[in-house]
Amino acid sequence: EELAQLHDRLTNPAYRLLSIVGPGGIGKSRLAQQAAAQQVNTFRDGVYFVALAPVQTVESIPATIAETLGLNFAATTKSQIDQLIEMIGAKQLLLVLDNFEHLMAGTGLLLTLLQQAPNIMLLVTSREQLNLQAEDLFELQGLPVPTSADASAPHCAAVRFFVDRAHRLDKHFNLTA
Repeated sequence: EELAQLHDRLTNPAYRLLSIVGPGGIGKSRLAQQAAAQQVNTFRDGVYFVALAPVQTVESIPATIAETLGLNFAATTKSQIDQLIEMIGAKQLLLVLDNFEHLMAGTGLLLTLLQQAPNIMLLVTSREQLNLQAEDLFELQGLPVPTSADASAPHCAAVRFFVDRAHRLDKHFNLTA
């Protein structure tokens, strides 16, 4: 269901900054990767996954994007963001910026990319929303849980997921009431 919703948004030119937001470990990165993989033929110049977890500063974001795209900056007085925009400004790309939460001071960079590269779409994963007017928020919630331990409980997605993970750790695990 989430993939279908993301597909609709990623194929709609009205949405250029889509953020997948939710608690750590809920599956934001995985969902973003799957949604992006479905868009490979939609974006003429490609779909790229930019891992931001190891990035320490906002100033390093343009270099990380460039490296992911296989681009190199020239030794010039132009800033890295200006060089990046020169290189990708006319391209039609989907950039998945994963783990943005520790770089919130870089939201201005996202707006600059959107303003100066009109065919670029950004799919951002974060533990917190970006709070930008351009942002289309896609909030992930946990899996639905059963309200009682009746016969339908084992068929609930959250219970099935729990049983799968428990069985991976202990092959003798059996679900009981």
